[in-house]
Amino acid sequence: MPNWDYTKKAYYSITINTKKKGNIFGEILNGTMILNALGKIADEYAIEIPKHFSHVKLHEYIVMPNHVHLLLEIFKKPDVKKPLQNIKKFSNGKTQHCCVSRSKKLYIENFDRGMTSNIETEHCSVPPLNENIASSTIKYHHKVGSISVIVRSYKSICTREIHKLNGQKYFKWQSSFYDQVIFDEQYFQNTLLYIRNNPKNPSQK
Repeated sequence: MPNWDYTKKAYYSITINTKKKGNIFGEILNGTMILNALGKIADEYAIEIPKHFSHVKLHEYIVMPNHVHLLLEIFKKPDVKKPLQNIKKFSNGKTQHCCVSRSKKLYIENFDRGMTSNIETEHCSVPPLNENIASSTIKYHHKVGSISVIVRSYKSICTREIHKLNGQKYFKWQSSFYDQVIFDEQYFQNTLLYIRNNPKNPSQK
């Protein structure tokens, strides 16, 4: 979301896609996601996120055949005293460098008046190298403890561990990811149920 501080307290629905389509992380059988070795790695490190980012709660997640859904909550300010501590422990940092921040879907209402904000944004999970990139992009999307930093760390550790598997050196994520900032309790519950029931959705097969 343009000019949104991604370290602010809020719920965040995140979708991270693999570079290739197909049953990368496993397959859906009878409405149940059956994880393969790659999927088990993606699953393991999704659970680990709150252990490395103490300002974050993981309310729900699901590893699907070629993408991962996360429902995160930033419930307090990140600890900025040791800004690189978490990223070093959780990440190897070998990712493509780009900077994307564009709306995929935009429906904004004034949530300051108690109304819902429903914004889906595609943006990059790695810091920009281009010095001409607007400083606000760096300020809001790549701050210590931000959603972009969390996703970048998650993607990096998964990639590193998957590449250790025989024949999996070519695994890649898409360089960007999608997020929605959720302010409405009902929308939060709907998102939680959507993620939980995602394998039962025929469109996901």
